[in-house]
This record gives sequence, C-alpha cells and structure tokens, in this order.
Amino acid sequence: MNPVHLHVMMVHLPVIGCMGVFILLLAAHWKKDEFLFKLSYSLLLFCTVSCVVAYYSGPAAYHFLEESAAPNFSEAEAEVHATVGQAAFAGMMVLGVAVLAAMFEFWQGEKPSSWHRRVILLLTFILCFVFIWAAHLGGQVRRPELRSTTIGSQ
Repeated sequence: MNPVHLHVMMVHLPVIGCMGVFILLLAAHWKKDEFLFKLSYSLLLFCTVSCVVAYYSGPAAYHFLEESAAPNFSEAEAEVHATVGQAAFAGMMVLGVAVLAAMFEFWQGEKPSSWHRRVILLLTFILCFVFIWAAHLGGQVRRPELRSTTIGSQ
C-alpha cells in the first residue's frame, strides 16, 4: 500500500461519516433521544481521528504522485485541494473538541446544554459541505475529466 492508497481510503471516512452523522443528529434532536446523541458524538470522534490520518497522509500522497510522474497528476489542483483540506481539518478539530466536551458531560452523568448540541449540529452541517468540496477537488487531482468547467468540453 502506498501513501496515495492510505490517503484515499481515509478521506472517505470523514466525508461520508459527517453526512451520515448529520442525519443521526437531526433524528436525535427531533426525537430528543440521548442514545442517538451519544452514538452520533462517538461517530464524530471516529470521524475526527480518521480526519487526522487523512490530513497527515496527504503530503506523503502528494510527494508520491509528484515523484512517480503519475499521469494526469496536477500540482495546481493538488495545492487547491490541500488548502481546502486544511480548512476541513481545522473545522473537524474544532468540532472534535466540541464533541469531546459534550462526551465529558455525558461521562459525568450530565446532559450537554441545548446550545452546545445545536453548535455541534451546525458545525457538522457546515463541515459536510467543506468535506464535499475538498473531496471534489481531490478527485480533480487525478481525474482530468472532473476539471472541465462545462459538460462535454474537451
């Protein structure tokens, strides 16, 4: 397994995970179900850990593709992807801290406040879009057909 394989495998976890957890969080808010909140927060912590691995495997994947003279590799697209990836990583770290604080409250036998839960829901919603954007840009690094600006253009 090379660094590109590791990076591609790991980036899918926070991208898909964030969207799935957002749906779970909506259900938890709607049903006021503490189990769903705990499950959602646990999954968000898992997404945070996978985001760390994905973020730190990115530079190795970049250098591997650069040194191997991979066909269709675009350094410019990789730089843009890396910039948005940094924003996604920073946002996930903020969300991870907020979720960890909520989990500490659960572990102490308390319930997180409603504003804390809403902040986590809002951050998760925002990160869904940042992750989707970063993933799209990551696809453009190796897939030239995704780089075109109009449908059917060559």
